[in-house]
Amino acid sequence: MTARTGSWGWAGELDGRPTDEVVEAVAAREPASAAALLTDELPPGGLLIVTAHRSRARPDEDLPAQLAEAGLTAEVVPLAGRELDEEQLAELQPEVLVLDAPDLAGFAGRRLDGVMLRNLLERLRARLPRTRLAIYVSDACFAVHHALPGTLRLTLPQQVDEDASTGPLADFAGKAVAAASTGDRAQVVEALSELARQPSFDPLSPPRPLVDTATENLVFFQEILGDLLRLHWPLAPHRWPTPDTSDSAPRTTAVLYRLLSAAEPVGPRNNLRHADVGRWLCALRAESYELLGSVTASLRGEDLSGANLSYAPSLEHCDLSGADLTDVDGYRVNVGDGVLDRAVLVRSCFARGHLKRTSLREADLSHADLEYASLQQADLTDAVLDGADLHRALVDQATGLRVPVRG
Repeated sequence: MTARTGSWGWAGELDGRPTDEVVEAVAAREPASAAALLTDELPPGGLLIVTAHRSRARPDEDLPAQLAEAGLTAEVVPLAGRELDEEQLAELQPEVLVLDAPDLAGFAGRRLDGVMLRNLLERLRARLPRTRLAIYVSDACFAVHHALPGTLRLTLPQQVDEDASTGPLADFAGKAVAAASTGDRAQVVEALSELARQPSFDPLSPPRPLVDTATENLVFFQEILGDLLRLHWPLAPHRWPTPDTSDSAPRTTAVLYRLLSAAEPVGPRNNLRHADVGRWLCALRAESYELLGSVTASLRGEDLSGANLSYAPSLEHCDLSGADLTDVDGYRVNVGDGVLDRAVLVRSCFARGHLKRTSLREADLSHADLEYASLQQADLTDAVLDGADLHRALVDQATGLRVPVRG
């Protein structure tokens, strides 16, 4: 596949238990481009979501020309760092309306949260019944995982990083790189906080010079992240008073974590051991779903042993494959439709947790507490359940389930 073509399908078509014929039909689809889908597959009034795997997709420069050749008028509206004007968009009335990075836009004086974006898209579809609507967003966007009915989704391969030597974020990225060279943690935090506050900055796609700096100074950046997590979200807040959290703290920690994830893309990583991850994720979600998603999209292979995930915000669709979740408190955590293949959950508590349709292939659940957990339609093929407590767990239509020693 080229950067212009990727895998595609209709939202929800593989939810639940699709027939073998449906699965085969989806698997047999040839890669497609956004222009081809907008021309041949998406009906008037429909919505196309374009994402890139672990990066941010951008509209092809020749997309309007391709659509014009097909007889369709098109309008491309870049929105990163701008205020999204619903009335102005509704007045455009083209046959194809392309919104570039609407998840990085503002709306009504605040950052546009994914839930707000989804509701806005629904209103636009109602007001533009003859317009094909396309949005280019990160794969952490709420509208990707909770798409409107009838949405078509195109997932492209990872995109080439944008050149950070030019553009509006170049100076801010340069300050962060320069601060890292001094070895002064306070300067690094200040520079990253300034970068994180820029409306057009996307934590999911940090500039390459910053990633290179994090790679060269891995332990230094890990120590900074650990210090910030302990400062703002201590594991035992009832023992030590929590200092006032600055407005930029959630975004700064998200930027740091994304840099470390990009520096160690394969893992295993050791950034969140024994941390109060649940409270940290709640702080990220309080700012926006996309800020939360920039972190949860990068947890594959992470070492979370001994961490607190109890009452964390929803981790639906999260990829935790290969993660170490030993001795984790995940009481009531929701990882439905997620991936925990080959994850280690030894002695972890996921009591009353939501693991519906979660893939747990080859996961080690030895002595895990799964009491009253929802495991309907979960895939437990080759999972180790020795000593696991499955008392009153819901295992309807779960596959690969072997009788545990206790439960």
